[in-house]
Amino acid sequence: MESHLDHAYDRAYYLGREGWLDWRTERDHLVALAVTGGQPGARVLDVGAGAGGLAAALAARGVRVFCVETERAGLDIVRARLPAAGAALISETSPALPFAPGSFDALVAQHAVEHLPDIAAALAEWRRVLRPGARAVVATPNARYPDPAHFEDPHHVHIFTLEELAARFAEAGFIVEQAYTLFPYLPRFRGRGRLAVWLSGLSRRLPYWRARGRTLMLGARRR
Repeated sequence: MESHLDHAYDRAYYLGREGWLDWRTERDHLVALAVTGGQPGARVLDVGAGAGGLAAALAARGVRVFCVETERAGLDIVRARLPAAGAALISETSPALPFAPGSFDALVAQHAVEHLPDIAAALAEWRRVLRPGARAVVATPNARYPDPAHFEDPHHVHIFTLEELAARFAEAGFIVEQAYTLFPYLPRFRGRGRLAVWLSGLSRRLPYWRARGRTLMLGARRR
């Protein structure tokens, strides 16, 4: 979720990242977590929707997607790409969402929580717009990844460990059901990013990599 004050992320960035293999892998995990047990026509909110690639993947599964974004560059792409998504611009500094309580069956956020200035307030607002039993699923960088320079960004407010992220969701009134990492750390060499994607299952099975995979994936259910 990027700042619309300094336009740190432009159209080229938003569209370009959808070509990254790791971005697409995260997208597929988020879709699977969000629509597990869901029904066609379920309402899903994409927070920090970027160019709408995740929202488009969700819509292809038969759910009704709504998008919010803090950056005008991303919002304009989403509105052209998914006119039925009702994309709305929201404030970077306020957690308020323009929806009634209990409006959604799921909420997804791909690389948004690390930008939140007040995660407790944001999660409270997410809980408000979700119906009881609805799911929130997120992807975010892992503070324990051995090469933090990979996701250095002056617009990141806080990078979480898996334990921290799970604790924040539990404190906000969610039951954490899935918490794991993707993309094991590999020494620097040409092509290591693609290999890390192919080996991402190792992050879930081996203790060392389970703590240190590059991306945290979390799925939680609203109490």
